Amino acid sequence: MSDLETKEIPFYDDILLGVKDENGEIWLAIKSTCMQLGFNERRAGAQQEKIHNDKILVKGTRNFGFLTKGGKQSTCCLNEKYVPLWLAKISITKKMEEEIPNVVEKLERY
Repeated sequence: MSDLETKEIPFYDDILLGVKDENGEIWLAIKSTCMQLGFNERRAGAQQEKIHNDKILVKGTRNFGFLTKGGKQSTCCLNEKYVPLWLAKISITKKMEEEIPNVVEKLERY
């Protein structure tokens, strides 16, 4: 798709990776956004799984192909309109507060 434009989106103190599609809509790369939040690979994967299993959030997902050094990579993205709902659905647990307090702090700020 030649009409895709990669975007760096300032979000509080972070820069999130997104794309602007052919209709001008902005989509955030889910895994990249999770990693930027401070989640590790396992937790980022769990968030991606939760999005795919959520009846509402899954409607806001779309795969985009990005050309990287390793070839074309498919990346699952979430439409920007769904991001506030996704962030609100992330439960802040005692375990998270103990293990990844920096993520908890970001989620509370967002």
